Amino acid sequence: MATYRKRGDRWQVQVRRKDHQSLTRSFDRKIDADIWVRKTERQLDVGDTSFKDPTILKGIKLKTLLGRYADEITVSKRGCEPEQYRLKTLSNSWLGKQTLDAVNVKLVSKYRDERMLGRSPSTVLKELQLLGHVFQVAQRDWGVPVKVAAVSDVVLPRPSPARTRRLESGELDALLLGCQRGRSTLLAPIIEFA
Repeated sequence: MATYRKRGDRWQVQVRRKDHQSLTRSFDRKIDADIWVRKTERQLDVGDTSFKDPTILKGIKLKTLLGRYADEITVSKRGCEPEQYRLKTLSNSWLGKQTLDAVNVKLVSKYRDERMLGRSPSTVLKELQLLGHVFQVAQRDWGVPVKVAAVSDVVLPRPSPARTRRLESGELDALLLGCQRGRSTLLAPIIEFA
């Protein structure tokens, strides 16, 4: 059952159910409060176990979530070192200091635009894809009610075009001469074959 209270110019709503903690939210308009109540009660009625109180996000910083991902998920990956570096970059940025309830499309887009200055698009693309995976794992496996759309709805930068450079005249001879000076006898035939 929901309880409505007018507090100043805002509406405060509290939903209480047996075997559930009470949920409270404030809204500027009563119609928004009604919509939230209907949605919340419906989730509680059908026994939606993925439903969590979104107010817990106010106490968790993105940096904490990234650290947990680094400790539990990244360590088992083959490309662990570059991913650890990306996670550390995200954690130390201003975005990492935000609480999870504040992370939205606007903030992630701002982060993307700032990172695009002086960095290649593929670097920023890898960071945003990693951030999206962190949010998916947090929601699916850890039960943290994060907004996955905060990252998935952001327009990702296009990766840099592939290189099509060919050796110019004289460069092959310089490479082979350098191989003769080195210790490896197999390097010159490998370069010629390639």
